[in-house]
Amino acid sequence: MPTPPASTPIRVTRYPLLPVAFAAAGLLRIGARAVDATRLDYVATPLATILVIAIAWTDPGDEGDSYRRFVLAGLVFSLVGDVYLMLPGDRFLAGLVAFLFAHVSYTVAFTRDGGFTGSPVVTLPFAIGGSLVMTAILPGIGDVALPVFLYALVLLTMAMQAVERWRRHAHAGARLAACGAVAFTISDATLGIARFAGGFPGSDLVVAASYLTAQYLIARSSGARWLSRQRAAQVS
Repeated sequence: MPTPPASTPIRVTRYPLLPVAFAAAGLLRIGARAVDATRLDYVATPLATILVIAIAWTDPGDEGDSYRRFVLAGLVFSLVGDVYLMLPGDRFLAGLVAFLFAHVSYTVAFTRDGGFTGSPVVTLPFAIGGSLVMTAILPGIGDVALPVFLYALVLLTMAMQAVERWRRHAHAGARLAACGAVAFTISDATLGIARFAGGFPGSDLVVAASYLTAQYLIARSSGARWLSRQRAAQVS
């Protein structure tokens, strides 16, 4: 294996108990919201995101890799968004802005391999799905219609870029990132329907489960990408 330059130290430490702790925190978050345990939710919600940040940070990778940095940035913005959305009062717009920056960060990460690309086979399903959700929530969206529309546009762009990387076989982590991005669209679409269109039975569970799945898969995509590149360099 080629020796990396001294200026770009390699993190190879991995803590196998971190995913277990994340899963436990995620279950606590889901349970807290199911039984309306506010204090437990205040602990479990940020804890789950902090743990997934720790997973991304300690997975194998190059500290100077821009993909890794932007994934971490997206996770940190997500933590800010989580805190805003769980606090008392209506901080929806502040949380929306935090997650918008998270998706911008993820989009930058996903375009590290092949640049900004698009294809009808990927774009059309997301465009149709996004249009259907926006049509469903538009009557109840009120004064935040423009911010929600811009957020949805950024979210769908992020997801399309992730799926494009997978379709083009950009790297081993692309599959994880794509599945995580799709899970994020499911989570946010469900959240929008729950908030602006009355929701449906079990919508809170769908939002939480798909959100936690999304963040975990995106976080793990960075280490998988790095490892696949190291193996390819070793073979060559």
